[in-house]
Amino acid sequence: MVPDLGKALEAAQAEGGAIAMPVVDNGWVKKAQVRDPAGNLLTLIQG
Repeated sequence: MVPDLGKALEAAQAEGGAIAMPVVDNGWVKKAQVRDPAGNLLTLIQG
């Protein structure tokens, strides 16, 4: 869980990560997925 999804995505990319799924807002949760430099998939949820 992150306080600001946009900033978290920027930080992930700055550290070598890649966005795997752009921000999705389904009305009750805002989330996105990133891959770290090793290829691991992480889900980030704004809360």
